[in-house]
Amino acid sequence: MIVIYPENEVAERRKCRATGPQASTTTRKVGRVARRLILGPLWSIPVERAIDALSDKAAGLDVQYATSREFKQANLTIPGHIKLRTLYVIHPKAPLHYLPAASFHRMAFEQKFAEAWRLLMALGATSLVVEHEHGWSREVVGKVDVPVPEEKATVGLTTKGNAGARSKVLFEASFKSSGSPSVPEDLIWYPHEPLWQAIAESRLKGGMNSFSLTLRYDDDFGVNADLIAKAEGAQIEIGGKFESHVETMWRIHGDFRKTRARKSA
Repeated sequence: MIVIYPENEVAERRKCRATGPQASTTTRKVGRVARRLILGPLWSIPVERAIDALSDKAAGLDVQYATSREFKQANLTIPGHIKLRTLYVIHPKAPLHYLPAASFHRMAFEQKFAEAWRLLMALGATSLVVEHEHGWSREVVGKVDVPVPEEKATVGLTTKGNAGARSKVLFEASFKSSGSPSVPEDLIWYPHEPLWQAIAESRLKGGMNSFSLTLRYDDDFGVNADLIAKAEGAQIEIGGKFESHVETMWRIHGDFRKTRARKSA
């Protein structure tokens, strides 16, 4: 977690830290090794040095604080513009991306849904139906930035059919899919989703023509009422009204463009 402060405030906090307890050399080395393992190919000596500059603690919380310049030097990113004195929490699957604490859960779920949508489109989906099982529903749908290729799709909330039978449907989309099926290279949830990987493999290697994907959001990643209370106690802003974690499951099913399965050698 990180809080961005003006440079003069960061300097003052670090002066105060100089008189307080310091982390041992062993502790710092362990932290560096852990970061290198987590960042993997994203790790580099400049990134490591920049993150070291953020290693101070905010009062009462395991929170780093830094200037916006240091934040950018570490190649860290946030959605939108930086808000000073606001708590940002590391993305659960992207170690260089941070989300504001207040909207952490909604943003993380929206990003996961958008990624699943992008994956299915890249694999050649011609139709998608999103159904609600439990958790967040239509209150989230209107805020999701659904990636849709211009001129190739029709997207909208379902209004037709039997109300009881279709009450779970959040929305539908149809596409004029073209091109070869593929998996986008910049996915962050995909490496942690075995079912998504299985669908992609079946599509790429077996020419699968239909799919059913489950979208789950179960973990609160430690961003909960207790954390928010500690932040407020330390007089740290959270970026708005806190949106609590809601255990959610949606199902996405539909059809792919028909292709011929690859023949075995």
